[in-house]
Amino acid sequence: MEASASTSAAPAKSKLTYIPSESFSLKSHPGFDENWLEKQILEHPEILDLDDTKVVRSQVLQKGGGKVDLLLSDEENERFYTVELMLGAVDASHIVRTIEYFLREQTRAETENWTHVAVLVAEDIRGSRFLGVVKYLSEVMPLIVIELSALRVGENFTLKSTRIFDGTIEPEGEIEKQPDYTRKYWVEKSSEASIELVEKFLPILQELANDLRQTYQKEFIGTAVGNRAENFVHFVPNRTFVRVNTRISDVAEWKKRIGDAGLKVMGGDEILSFRVLPGQFEQHRNLFVELFGQSYREWFE
Repeated sequence: MEASASTSAAPAKSKLTYIPSESFSLKSHPGFDENWLEKQILEHPEILDLDDTKVVRSQVLQKGGGKVDLLLSDEENERFYTVELMLGAVDASHIVRTIEYFLREQTRAETENWTHVAVLVAEDIRGSRFLGVVKYLSEVMPLIVIELSALRVGENFTLKSTRIFDGTIEPEGEIEKQPDYTRKYWVEKSSEASIELVEKFLPILQELANDLRQTYQKEFIGTAVGNRAENFVHFVPNRTFVRVNTRISDVAEWKKRIGDAGLKVMGGDEILSFRVLPGQFEQHRNLFVELFGQSYREWFE
């Protein structure tokens, strides 16, 4: 008699083998120190799990004294991270240095239009007496607090980053009345010239859809068609230029075309991002028409 078809098959054997991990203190281990940790992050910045970042410099000497452990950048989002590392429990001196270096790095001319973020990394955040201090600071400034854990796995070990506090994320719930994001808000955040430049793009976009309009958001000026947000292109005005971000399929080809046209192309492989100065609009208007047209068609395919 044949076996019943309902007989369940034996589960396939997993190719992965579970190995328990054991946490240990880097500070208490004679083979590790902060210089070692800095070297690991220099070689593997993904350890900190800070988006698509790359190391810009390490041990950056400050004019007033002291050295920043690491400076990281996220070119696609124009973010600059000032990182302070320490082993063991977070202490007052590292907290002060994190804030001090963050404030100084904001004054550098080459990154004055970028978003600056302070990053404090320590092995023990939650067990520190300064837990409430760093929590408060993350609520009043763009501070990311990371607890770094060392885990022994068999004969090897790995490093795990856990964000304890993130001052770059809006808190849930309405704590206080939020500002209205209007043209005036963006003029004050950037400049009148930059907002006028954004508005020059609108007629090009309205050739694609009559009911297309620009929408003022906290982090960018987007696009909507009718009552629906359709951000196939959005703009980030800065004091002296506007960053244009466009969803497009052949990013590499368009990067080359934009760069060959003399516009500054930003990083990232998933979205086309480039800068436009107020005086560059008319010269490249036809290029913008072609780019936005292709992006619009692909978005609504």
